Amino acid sequence: MANIFLGNQGTIYWSATPISPAADYPTQAEYEAWLATAVAADNVGDNVMDVELSLDSNMADTTTRLEARQGFATEVAVTRNSKVSFDLRWESDDAFQSELLDAWSSRQGISLAFMNMPSAVGATGLIGHFSVSMTKNEGLQDIQKASFSLSAMLYPYWLVVSA
Repeated sequence: MANIFLGNQGTIYWSATPISPAADYPTQAEYEAWLATAVAADNVGDNVMDVELSLDSNMADTTTRLEARQGFATEVAVTRNSKVSFDLRWESDDAFQSELLDAWSSRQGISLAFMNMPSAVGATGLIGHFSVSMTKNEGLQDIQKASFSLSAMLYPYWLVVSA
């Protein structure tokens, strides 16, 4: 039977220490080392509600005259976009919320990993350094919560934990 993951198994890891590569772009080992540090510090965004990852590509038209005569257009992905959105229950003493607000206020962003399960061999997810936007909601018949929108700022990567 295939592995089926429930939404509540998803885990967000964060760190005030940004992902910083030794060379131009982080290696798999550097991503895994950053993740291991966040796991060891127990930096988990537990106060988060539903999470949505939006991964898409910018396309370039590669249609030839022959393909057009056949009634088809062709495209190739040239760059990828990664955006994440989620709601967070507003709690003034939540460390993750504080880090997100600091990242928004400073415009420096925050390093995060959105994994499909607690970090272990085989866990997969989007990791990188993200810019932060926020909307705070104070509905009369609802809890106070903040809606966060994150965009990849530096080093986005689809990580499959191997060690």
